Amino acid sequence: MAKTTKKNASVTDQPANKTIKKVVKPRKKTTTKANRADLKFVAGFLLHRSKRFGIRRSQVVRMVAGLVIVGLVVGSFFVGLGHGSKTKNSEPVKKSHQFYSVLKNKSGAAAQKLSLLPAVPLTSLTGCEKGSLDVIVAHEDDDLLFMNMDLASEISAGKCVRTVYITAGDDGHSRGYWGEREHGIQQAYAYMVGADNVWTEEAASVYGHLISVRHLVGHPSIGLIFVRLPDGNVNGSGFASNSYTSLEALATQRIERISTVDGSTTYSYTELKSLIANILRVDAPDDIFSQVSKGPQSVGDHSDHKRVGQMVAEVREITRPDSRLATFVGYTTNQMDANLSYDQAQQKREIFLKYARDDSLICSGDYSCAGESTYQNYFYRKYRNQE
Repeated sequence: MAKTTKKNASVTDQPANKTIKKVVKPRKKTTTKANRADLKFVAGFLLHRSKRFGIRRSQVVRMVAGLVIVGLVVGSFFVGLGHGSKTKNSEPVKKSHQFYSVLKNKSGAAAQKLSLLPAVPLTSLTGCEKGSLDVIVAHEDDDLLFMNMDLASEISAGKCVRTVYITAGDDGHSRGYWGEREHGIQQAYAYMVGADNVWTEEAASVYGHLISVRHLVGHPSIGLIFVRLPDGNVNGSGFASNSYTSLEALATQRIERISTVDGSTTYSYTELKSLIANILRVDAPDDIFSQVSKGPQSVGDHSDHKRVGQMVAEVREITRPDSRLATFVGYTTNQMDANLSYDQAQQKREIFLKYARDDSLICSGDYSCAGESTYQNYFYRKYRNQE
């Protein structure tokens, strides 16, 4: 993306809603007579050739029967694909902001489809008599790798916990991948709560920007927010698929605005901090968990980790100075001494695996994670700074 010079541009107006109709063309019916004629031709051809090559009639019959069965199986497969792609054609659809719905049903099967969700105001969690915690991180596994078992302990204590993921954690990949990560993190949180992995989703409007807001069904004290900005790469250079945009480029004013990977909105740096401030004002959390942004503990860490940590620290100082802020060390923990017990590491690992089985770029099960030394090191380490 070309560099821009204008700073702190105002929020652009949302596009006017348009009404469109989804049209589904009727499926053409197959002609039974034609199919029968084709079968007769094939059978006749094979019988004719059988005489020439000395093949018995019974063998020809079995060959024709096999071809029929293969045809039925292949035909059923493609018909199934067609039926699975049908949409209702009864009433017009409002083309507002489109969100990639990544909810799961009770069986755990992913319902990956493009959904149109009504925009609603962001509201606080309920049932927070035992306290509240906002977790604000860059990627969908940062909380599990760097903040557990503290995070799980807060959930077990019955506190309200809302986790905000600033980037999609796409790693330069398409919607299918970052959708996997959202699936996985829902599974991990449901597991920490001890509940079915069933979530509701809303498109909350904050200062004209839409964010994906999830609530765990039956547990109104647990929520997730996905902002879906592009992953900025470890060094902040971004990825070609996102025009090399990143939080690093936004914070250092190399770019004026940054677009979400789902195309729903764009943010300036000031607007992004305003989003975080609004979430903190709505939730009014007793505690905030975020990421280390400076000092020796941040050396070699992901650029997104540091930029998110920096924004949270700045916003909290102005918006929620009474909220206790804890920052957690990221990649650098891999080089630090192990400070979790075997039992704690195994619990942390088990929670992470609930997520990782949906993340196709990392370990997906016990065997593959056991051979991955980096993740093993994270399971045995957790370094927390209390501000």
